[in-house]
Amino acid sequence: MPSDRTISYRNDFTQLALRARARSASLVTQRLVAFALAALAIAACATPGRGPAASTAADSIDVRDEHGKEGTLAGMKGRVVVIDLCASSVAACNVNARILDAALAAFHNAPVELITVLIDDDDAMGKAALRGYRDVLGVRHAVLFAGSRVRAGTSALKDATYVPRLVILDADGNVRVDDSGGVVNLQGLVDRVRPLVDERERERGFVIGTSGPGVSGATGGAAP
Repeated sequence: MPSDRTISYRNDFTQLALRARARSASLVTQRLVAFALAALAIAACATPGRGPAASTAADSIDVRDEHGKEGTLAGMKGRVVVIDLCASSVAACNVNARILDAALAAFHNAPVELITVLIDDDDAMGKAALRGYRDVLGVRHAVLFAGSRVRAGTSALKDATYVPRLVILDADGNVRVDDSGGVVNLQGLVDRVRPLVDERERERGFVIGTSGPGVSGATGGAAP
């Protein structure tokens, strides 16, 4: 029978392993959020001051990180963008976030971006909810707050208060899918996203194969 000291060592080791795993997951999430914010920064720089009227949905859909940095999705043109519009208080939204993570492998290296956009207030409670997606749910894709235009209903999303809601933008930044309610289905989402990717890649002489990995019958979501 192990001694109390041995049990203590084992407990300490377990705690260290859990902390290391949490740090690793956090770094992955930080890299994904950094990519998203870099694209947003490009968009913000491209349209200084008043600028021209928004020409696509991506130009009007704005998001904000937990530090208050805000920009539109215009910088992500050229990629298919899957927007998981949600609120942390809605149980189905938490399920969808996990499902979207499950689809990361389905579009590995494909020009697809996955974002969960929370309509929560970005106050202390909202920021705690956002961090909970990363630290509690273990979500690896970017999770951001809705920006001022999305929240005011003046973006291409119009009234954004009905969640959960799945919106998919094509590589030109136009809305091609807009569905409200329910839990996202992995295979169904993959089937919707792949034609948009193929459509874009066909122009560049490359088409993703139809037998994408990691989409065998489960429930789930989108791509990196």
